[in-house]
Amino acid sequence: MDTTASVTSANTSAPVVTVTGEAAGDVNMYFFLKAGTNSIPGWYPITAVDTSAHTYTLNATVGAVVLTNYTRNTAVGCASSGTTLSSVTWAVDFSQTTGNITTGTASSAATTLTATTGIFRKPMIGNGATNGTNWVVITAFTSSTVVTIDSSPTWVAQSISIGGALASPGKAGSLMVAGNDLFIKSGSNYTVTSASSNVAGGCLTLPASASNSNVVWCMGYQTVRGDNGTKPIIKSDGVITTFTLITTASTANVINVEVDGNSRTSSRGVNVVGNSYVRLCTGRNCTNSAFNGAATSFAERCYATTCSTVSAFNGISSIGCVADGNSITGFTLVGGFCSFCISSNNSGGSSDGFVQGGENYFTNCTAYTNGRDGLRGLNTTVAMVCLNSISYNNSGSQFNAAAAVDNVSLINCACVSGGVNANITNRYSSTMVTIAADPFTNAAGGDFSLNNAATGGALCRNSGIPGAMPGLASTTGFLSLGAVQPKVYLLPLIGNEELIAV
Repeated sequence: MDTTASVTSANTSAPVVTVTGEAAGDVNMYFFLKAGTNSIPGWYPITAVDTSAHTYTLNATVGAVVLTNYTRNTAVGCASSGTTLSSVTWAVDFSQTTGNITTGTASSAATTLTATTGIFRKPMIGNGATNGTNWVVITAFTSSTVVTIDSSPTWVAQSISIGGALASPGKAGSLMVAGNDLFIKSGSNYTVTSASSNVAGGCLTLPASASNSNVVWCMGYQTVRGDNGTKPIIKSDGVITTFTLITTASTANVINVEVDGNSRTSSRGVNVVGNSYVRLCTGRNCTNSAFNGAATSFAERCYATTCSTVSAFNGISSIGCVADGNSITGFTLVGGFCSFCISSNNSGGSSDGFVQGGENYFTNCTAYTNGRDGLRGLNTTVAMVCLNSISYNNSGSQFNAAAAVDNVSLINCACVSGGVNANITNRYSSTMVTIAADPFTNAAGGDFSLNNAATGGALCRNSGIPGAMPGLASTTGFLSLGAVQPKVYLLPLIGNEELIAV
């Protein structure tokens, strides 16, 4: 990156950056402003270039900028205070285009790359150059024909291209190092043609994070990085078998990506290692779990469907996730927790909504119309706690265990009369809510909000534990049972205010 630039009108919607040397036709590219004194770091769209004055005009309106934490800007300008910035560190990001920005012929000598014609410009610092096989990063600019690169390829009169995105996530993985982030734009599917990782057309394995403050991200986006729009789809072809489409290292995170195993043998969507997590992701057609992990990894607001053979969510702690329409169990835990999750319409004579395989905690979960039990305990040696959960219309028992156990605590859960199998003695807490009618608004249509049926949803509303907090007479909560909580409105009524839940 370069430090020879200053910014005027920095507190406006159209900051002007003056650089030393060339500013060229980079309209619609992104100007990257690094963190510095009073600067707001992020990617700013370039709206105009004045080559004679060596200036870039940026779009710094609210919502136009992707900040370095991958959220949108909420204030106008690129400065936290003042109207000018001096000696800012910057580069122009040429990676967010579908094609390269220039081509030429170049040779390398150690870490120096020399072109036969003037194809290099100072804004290229930080961008990549490739001969189609090797990939290097431009680290310093000398002249239009000479730049410094980060490695020493053996290029002799090679045709090279600069800028543009990589064609496959697997190829990107081969170039990533600790602390890097990967962005995948939605559009046509990214087809995986090799079960090997980090090769062109292959599966993706993310590197470890550099530190707790420099965590690796793999993020899908639709238009602007961080928008959480339409997910990019990483899908197996119809040939490969025994693969994992995305594997994290410890503390590497995957956000807003769809993985599709194409129902291939032993196909896995995301393997979440260590303290990593997946968020806002979708897994389809996986035969070896859509999301696999351990108690220390977790999935947040992810969705799995049309999976088979191995549980859709397997071993991974989950928050606000849905397993629907699989031919296998929705969630299997070996340790950890499952909170505010829905497991529904998972068919098969041995398909359960939720399965306990270790010391597990299920809180505010919903099991509906699964092929066997709503919740099934397997481990008879460690405790299982299920709190504020609803199990309804499952083909087997609503709550069951593989053998007679007394280590299961069903606390304030709801099911029909007789829905708790005799294998569960529920010795630690016999508190149950008995419903006689469907408690959901339209579960068959995918609406698991609570209805107002007197013997159904009404019994589950505002009846969750904890209600009145012990020792605090003025503190009472109104949590409902199940994964979906009612809306609460504050309405004025003749000068007073009343909370109304619907």
